[in-house]
Amino acid sequence: MSLIWIALSKVKGLGSKRLISLYNSFPDLSFEFLINSQNFPLLEKHIKTNSILEQVTDRFYMKSLMQKAEDMVNQHYAQGVKVVTINDEFYPKNLKRIDDPPMYLFCKGNLDLLKEDNTIAVVGTRKPTEIGVRSAKRVSSIFSKMGYVIVSGLALGIDTAGHEGALRVNGKTIAVLAGGLDKIYPKENTGLAQDILNKNGLLISETPIGGRTFKQSFVLRDRIQSGLSLGVCPVQTDVIGGTQHTIKFSKQQKRLLFCPIPTEEEKPQNRGIYKLLNDKEAEVLKAEDDYARLDKLMQEVKRSLHSRAESNKEKSKTYLEETNIFHNHFEGATEELKASSTEKLDEALDKVCEIAIELKVELNVLIRKLEDRYFKL
Repeated sequence: MSLIWIALSKVKGLGSKRLISLYNSFPDLSFEFLINSQNFPLLEKHIKTNSILEQVTDRFYMKSLMQKAEDMVNQHYAQGVKVVTINDEFYPKNLKRIDDPPMYLFCKGNLDLLKEDNTIAVVGTRKPTEIGVRSAKRVSSIFSKMGYVIVSGLALGIDTAGHEGALRVNGKTIAVLAGGLDKIYPKENTGLAQDILNKNGLLISETPIGGRTFKQSFVLRDRIQSGLSLGVCPVQTDVIGGTQHTIKFSKQQKRLLFCPIPTEEEKPQNRGIYKLLNDKEAEVLKAEDDYARLDKLMQEVKRSLHSRAESNKEKSKTYLEETNIFHNHFEGATEELKASSTEKLDEALDKVCEIAIELKVELNVLIRKLEDRYFKL
């Protein structure tokens, strides 16, 4: 866990895109690197705005933010919540590979689940039909037995069924909350949240304890649900609703999208599913054999994500090598300048000494002439 990324996220005007750009180029960024004036031109390429660059490279300002970050981490730790930053060994690989990953997560429970990359999100409407609830539990239970961690948002309805389906077969599940972990929302699922913890599951959020929850917080939560997962399974949803955000993110993040075929054609809860299937935007989950097929497709997604990550790692390595070359040239040029300056200074001092000697000789001659005139008088 690195305090520097928490501190940087508190800098006014330094948005998520610039932060991610910094992380991608300098994954091991340190406080010392920030305040080293030799690195300012490199940082400027990512930060671009002078006023923000001045803040980021200000030793005393960043020290104060680092202290606030440490206080926040300690406050959460005292309440049983751990903070996982983007460069932490526990930070989820799948989530790190989206365009806008959270710089840190607040986590309560089994942190080892964050290292699992065989994960699927089971999501859907808060007002499902009975058949929809049974379908969500079945999907979660079967994939849990196959070794997948089930991700959902702890909401009423399909999310609840997704978590419960995993728990009933002793599977593992991660609940992604929109608000802080000190207040479970909705209250009706306080017991479910505790069951998840009791059965070695995990609660996570990007909202700190005591932080305010906005409408947008639920949309941001949806990108995390999809980002954690290899595949996203919307079980029931209308064409308009919160689940559509998760569906949109799954497409943007190139996750596998799949749906069970609805059996209640006239229900509004199924209209969004029918649209996905009719538009061929989602894989079909219908028969038992489909689970193995979908598993293979999700492993392909994993390989693709890994390949992109390796490519980005190479780009970062190349950038760091170029950075070192820049530093070496800078230091070399500085030494040359010093040597050149010293040489020129020596030449100037020699010249001054020559002039001084000449002046001294001329002064002595003048003094003798004055003395001769004085004695003649």
